[in-house]
Amino acid sequence: TWQPPPPEIKTLAEAAIHRLCSYCSTLKHPYKNGKVIIVMIGYTTLGTNDLEKAAAFYDALFADQGLKRMTPNDRLVMWSSKAGAAMFGIIKPFDGKAASVGNGTMIALMVDSAETVAKLHARALELGGSDEGEVGPRGGGGMTFAYARDLDGNKLAFYAAK
Repeated sequence: TWQPPPPEIKTLAEAAIHRLCSYCSTLKHPYKNGKVIIVMIGYTTLGTNDLEKAAAFYDALFADQGLKRMTPNDRLVMWSSKAGAAMFGIIKPFDGKAASVGNGTMIALMVDSAETVAKLHARALELGGSDEGEVGPRGGGGMTFAYARDLDGNKLAFYAAK
């Protein structure tokens, strides 16, 4: 059941995490030493059946975003802005079976501006990706989104806050 935030919660982000954790049965103690414990994504991967082709797609897509390959090998390529930052990757499935697109699965990449959203969306389509939603406002509050699928059919969202 929901419980009101304790007095040490001062920001909207902390309040949102408190609300999420109060509904989540696996996170019974979202606080440690009076502070909210924040769990962030370290990396995410999308499956591919053609690592070389997918890597070329993402190399080109990320070329102007300051992301560089971090850990390439024969099964996996990861990109990040720097060591220790969140990473995005493509991978050949470990079980040896064909990669497939998860229905409802989407990776959202936050960028700095609506212009960058438009640029990445256009670039994804130029690289052979498919359109899943034109650039435009979504959800109010000045958010700009665009959606595309990569060469393997994985859905990507590009978005920027006002």
